[in-house]
Amino acid sequence: MFGITYKIWCDVCDMYFTRNYYTLCAYLQWFPYSLLSGQDKTEIKSEKFYKRYIENGNGLLFPSLMLRTDNYIQKGDGSFRNSTLISPLLYLILQAIGKSISENYQSQRPSDIAVFYAGNYDENKGNYKLSYDNFFKTINTEISSYNYFIKTDIHSFYGNINLNKLLNRIDKIVNAKEQKLTPTYLNFYKEFFMYCGNGKFPLVENSIASSYLSTIIYLDDVDRKLHEYLSSLSSPKITRFKMIRYVDDLYILIQSPLSNTEVKKLSFDIRNKYESILKDNELSLNSSKYCIKESSEISEDLAKSLYDEYTTQQKFRIPELSPNGIVEFLKAIDEKSQVSGCVTGEEYNAIIEKIFSIDDVEFKPTEVLNYFVYDNGDCMQTPEARSILLKMIKKDISFIHLDPKRFTVLILNSKSEDAIKKLLEQLFKRDKSDCWNSYDTTIAINYLIHRGVKHSDLLEIINRRCKDLSFYYTEYCKKPFNSVLLGHEIWQGLSNIIGDDKKTNYLYIMYLFEVGKENWMSAYAYFKNFFDRITAHIDCTIKECSKIKYTDYYREKKLQIVYTSIIDSASIISRAHKLRNSNPISHASSELIDQEYSSKNLRDSIQDLMRLIIELCRRNHLIK
Repeated sequence: MFGITYKIWCDVCDMYFTRNYYTLCAYLQWFPYSLLSGQDKTEIKSEKFYKRYIENGNGLLFPSLMLRTDNYIQKGDGSFRNSTLISPLLYLILQAIGKSISENYQSQRPSDIAVFYAGNYDENKGNYKLSYDNFFKTINTEISSYNYFIKTDIHSFYGNINLNKLLNRIDKIVNAKEQKLTPTYLNFYKEFFMYCGNGKFPLVENSIASSYLSTIIYLDDVDRKLHEYLSSLSSPKITRFKMIRYVDDLYILIQSPLSNTEVKKLSFDIRNKYESILKDNELSLNSSKYCIKESSEISEDLAKSLYDEYTTQQKFRIPELSPNGIVEFLKAIDEKSQVSGCVTGEEYNAIIEKIFSIDDVEFKPTEVLNYFVYDNGDCMQTPEARSILLKMIKKDISFIHLDPKRFTVLILNSKSEDAIKKLLEQLFKRDKSDCWNSYDTTIAINYLIHRGVKHSDLLEIINRRCKDLSFYYTEYCKKPFNSVLLGHEIWQGLSNIIGDDKKTNYLYIMYLFEVGKENWMSAYAYFKNFFDRITAHIDCTIKECSKIKYTDYYREKKLQIVYTSIIDSASIISRAHKLRNSNPISHASSELIDQEYSSKNLRDSIQDLMRLIIELCRRNHLIK
């Protein structure tokens, strides 16, 4: 159904199943994988599981496994990204579809463009760190051969990706010589991506698929055209150049004999051309981040990775370079808060820049802060750090809203029961006074995943304020997610009846996609076809037919005969056929266009038909 081979499925599972426990617990999207035992991982990776739930799409028949809801991921300025949180099985399928596409897609970029994205399908790496490190390494290695660099960034990159253009490009390149992806596959991928992204390109936490599709495919033609333009500027304006991209960040290294004034004028021409190319793909430059500088100034714009020892052959130890960094950081925030009453996002970033910028070593300040937060928890257990933190929390927890994830981890790393207790008290106080906001939700999320999702009072607040998020916790953060499949007795039975019939699964999944968009006429068209087809399976299972003739079950009278033992079935089926025959998506009569009807009529009919399916199966002991 998805074009996912068993090997791809195993590779994608390994990307996440082999990560250490603490890494998985750092992200809500990955937390469910931390609960998997060795036996669970073996089961999910097994060929039996693959054939049962993945190969033919049976796994997406289970309602809870189609869960998607808002995730609480912040940008550098403190605002929230338009990101989605999806079920752990849906997440694996998304990454596997991305890998399947990657094995068929051939980039059209010139080979001398260096491109990195958050992960690497070829090396089966699902995390951004190695790619990000290689991005740094490439620039630091190449920069000495050029006298200028241009730094660029794309405005709201993920949010402006056009899925139609993305799929058209995949179709054009993958099917250039032979049909490798059918229109059915392409349409399914588009709808699947849209579903995972809640109507848009899927911005899902730590998704290598999202990064690959956006970087390698969507920006492929953009980079090719920009490269052609830069090539046309060859001597005397440009002696040589190098394009190095990490997702939407593009550095253009330039060797030019021009003066500074002439180079600046040239950079405006390059910017205008790049902007025009981006516009053709419904993207735009982030003008505030576009600049040209001499290569000697690279340290002001680009930091070496904490993990990079390639250019210096020296291993740096952050505690030696900034021994009192975390205490100075907390003091600076506390002092700024006392002076002005609160700390703005801009002031907070300035504090990070000031405290964690290390002379002579080009570490990015946020990377240094991340080291103290995630890799050196002991730094928060000194009496001075604990004292300052407790003082700040007692006063007001609004400072945590500046950076909920990092500050929550710092508080937990302090192992100060007083600080942790005071944090929870403040959260409960905000809830009772109805001052709760999305930042408080983010604090609660990070507290819960770092404490094993075991605080019932905090979970109760999440349940009241974010139902879908609460469902995610209940279903996937308290037990292995593969056990959820076994708990769906109805869909276990129905998927057994459907068996290997991809078409029946396809109809139902497309119905779910349309429901997700609240397109009820389209949803009804898919569901009615699903009903007819699954009825054929049920009837032939009961009668033990060796072969199913699906065309017999499109007729109203035939369906009424199959369900004749169920009260009101004849009228339910008759009404369903009238709706189908008047639906412009299914029938030329298109009477629904002229009728006054509500989506409730279509939803009610779907519920009635689903009830008939379940009742017939139960009467014949096909499901419990």
